[in-house]
Amino acid sequence: MLTALPQPFGEDMHEVGYAELSARQLAARRAGEELDRFRSIPGIHDRLVEEARTVFEHWEGAARSRLGTLEQKAGIDVRVMHRRQAKALTKIAAIGALRELSSVGIISSAVAERAAERVEREIEAAGQ
Repeated sequence: MLTALPQPFGEDMHEVGYAELSARQLAARRAGEELDRFRSIPGIHDRLVEEARTVFEHWEGAARSRLGTLEQKAGIDVRVMHRRQAKALTKIAAIGALRELSSVGIISSAVAERAAERVEREIEAAGQ
């Protein structure tokens, strides 16, 4: 089955917290970047878009600040965490592309499945 979800980081709740805060920071940043799309919707005023942007910037900043605190207090190896996150995001992107290719009929679901398994093995082996 084509699954994009990475394996859990383990039992270390500091690492789990770091992953969650990183995801929150990224989500807030991406949401803020997409807000200009709302300007083309009738009835949506620029003031509302800017208010939403301010909220997302606040959320991103709060996550960034909490990440910094967690890095200092928990002694998290940021390089290791970034490597894990990069592997997870790479896997998600690759499997998403394979799903899309399969859904439009460019490749069969069986080929997509085998390719996903290979991608997963290669991503896991990378950087070890």
